[in-house]
Amino acid sequence: MTNEERLGVPPRIIGAKLSDRDLANIKLSRAAIIAHYQDEIVSRAIIAWSQYRTLFRAGNMDKFNWYKEENGMVRLWVPSDREDYEYLIKTGGRTLYTTLNLFEQELKYQTRPSDEENKRLGTFKDCGAYTLGVDIDGKGEIWQPNTKKAVEAMAQFYADKFRETCPTSVYAAFSGGGIYILIHHAIFAKTFSTDTKREYSWRMLTGCFNAYVKELEEEFFKKYPEHKEKVKADAINNQKRLFKSLFSVHSRYPFAVIPLDTVNIKINLADALIPLRDEIKKGGLQWMK
Repeated sequence: MTNEERLGVPPRIIGAKLSDRDLANIKLSRAAIIAHYQDEIVSRAIIAWSQYRTLFRAGNMDKFNWYKEENGMVRLWVPSDREDYEYLIKTGGRTLYTTLNLFEQELKYQTRPSDEENKRLGTFKDCGAYTLGVDIDGKGEIWQPNTKKAVEAMAQFYADKFRETCPTSVYAAFSGGGIYILIHHAIFAKTFSTDTKREYSWRMLTGCFNAYVKELEEEFFKKYPEHKEKVKADAINNQKRLFKSLFSVHSRYPFAVIPLDTVNIKINLADALIPLRDEIKKGGLQWMK
């Protein structure tokens, strides 16, 4: 069976040069989604992304169900745990989300009674590092040239601004429908790891960063008014903020989250099409190390 047949590509476009619109309209089968997540390189890259030193990201599929339940007790899903990862990708979900927070090791398998829903697992008190992020989305479809151009322009603007302060710590990824701009979590990990007022410190950091993101959005639209109705920047860094994982499948499109060049941000939908080419997958193994 060819890759196209696996993906369910309509016979009329198999073997043809596909437009961005054609690529976006490909429908992934359930088998293709599971095969993607089970790919050796893809799974290694996702598991690597989901941890940093002794810290870990929590996560879930399709933003549904934060907790794994066993014998009346619940704990967070841990995508860097191979058993959790395998279970999550086979539950019928499509999109794997992970927190921008990296939580302390002590929380990893901490449990609470399933009926004590007021006891939340995973807060800023448990946070050992944080990947600050901006979620840039077009107001149209990503395959539309004007939308893609606006998303690329805004992403480049943010990346350039952030690199003025932390030139080697800014990363970009195609999110499957837009672009993520991320600041490496190592910058603040050591600062707050022994902070006795850790919760306050993380709230202050993320709150100030969110305000700065909106300030830059206004600056961008003043400089590029032609993009004002085509793109937006979400500034929602909080204590359990979810972004799609590296190599996660988009909720509607047949695309995966893939790294981009922060110096020259361009979206190539063919590069993100599942199944991913080997060179794209291998690039993910080294991303944000």
